[in-house]
Amino acid sequence: MIDNIEHSQIQSPFESPVSVTLICPNCSEKKTIKFPKTIFAQKKGLSTISVHKGLICEHAFQAFIDNHFKIRGYQKVDFEVKSISKEQTNGIKPPRDEYLIKNLICEGNYLKYDPGDSASKINENNSQLELHSEFSRDALCREKNKSLEEIYEDFWEFIDNDNQIFQKFIIKDVRRL
Repeated sequence: MIDNIEHSQIQSPFESPVSVTLICPNCSEKKTIKFPKTIFAQKKGLSTISVHKGLICEHAFQAFIDNHFKIRGYQKVDFEVKSISKEQTNGIKPPRDEYLIKNLICEGNYLKYDPGDSASKINENNSQLELHSEFSRDALCREKNKSLEEIYEDFWEFIDNDNQIFQKFIIKDVRRL
């Protein structure tokens, strides 16, 4: 009796697989795939199977399978997020957290990020950024001269009632009553 228990615990999950025929909801291509029973035994209700492009056809979709190994529905994938390959990043590794923190300058209430050796890389990329008008140096560095009234309208809720500089606007403001 003990030998049977030990033997059942050693069994591979693929020892008794279940064959399920999946049908693409886009093009109706069919393929029978074997799944381990343990996937369905561990879930109550439906199990969601994600089918990637190329497994059955050129479409990605999800299949919903119940505990009795019956397909209960399919869902088309609207958008697929792909990982960035090394070729796409041109060998540039994303910065590590330690590198980012190392380049922070914190003195009192002053905080600045100074990457140092990354300045040359930033200058190289400036020409690409300037192609987009919203990122051009002129658009980002434009000095805006505002009147006291414009400043008051933008920040009225942060200005104290006894502020002498904005007193003439505070008196007339109906929002402060």
